[in-house]
Amino acid sequence: MNDYTTNDAKNTDDSNDQPIIGLPGDERDVLISRVIDGIATSHDWTIFRALAAHDPSIWTELADTQSIQETMCTHVDHFVSIADHIELPGGLIDDQPMRTRLDIISKWGGWAAAAAILVVWFLGNPSLQSSNEITPITAGFGGSNILLDQAQPDQAFDQYLASGQSSGQVVGEMPEHIVIETRPMPDGTIEVLYLRQIIERQIIDHAYREMRDETGNVFPVPVKLSPRTTNSF
Repeated sequence: MNDYTTNDAKNTDDSNDQPIIGLPGDERDVLISRVIDGIATSHDWTIFRALAAHDPSIWTELADTQSIQETMCTHVDHFVSIADHIELPGGLIDDQPMRTRLDIISKWGGWAAAAAILVVWFLGNPSLQSSNEITPITAGFGGSNILLDQAQPDQAFDQYLASGQSSGQVVGEMPEHIVIETRPMPDGTIEVLYLRQIIERQIIDHAYREMRDETGNVFPVPVKLSPRTTNSF
């Protein structure tokens, strides 16, 4: 268990006053997560009560975090139950090559942030949370309607960009492609794995940051965002 840092400021005029205890943000998050997970020790509760006596807002943080955890568990249970009834074509596959590539990508900054934004985007879109049906989508190529599952990859991708830009969801594509891996082929050609970066826009209802407790469990915590930009599009 992490040791909690305390800053005591006792009132020497009144011995009955409670000491003012402060915790760094990370330790405060760990303390709240231990209470929610039901693994708080008597020492944890002593620290929590002392914090609450000085800063009652910690009770609100506890309630909000508990509510978020219950909501996340509900969504996870729902989609796991759907996944249990879906059979993958071709049986089991070796996902080691893909995991190796993802390990390479994850070394770039921003991968964790992208995952967090994905969670935020999902929670902020009730239409995705309530819809379990997949309907065929047609896209127009060259004046004719082609089912997306019949279109060539480049055709489907170009239509995605055009449709996304028309709706305002897609801002554009970054001009530079990031090469992940190159591999010579037996016929003399070269296989190139590269990353195409698409800039999208989403409107979300809430934002969360991921926190990890001392046992490795990840849980979301609400955050307030201020305007920020890295470039203009």
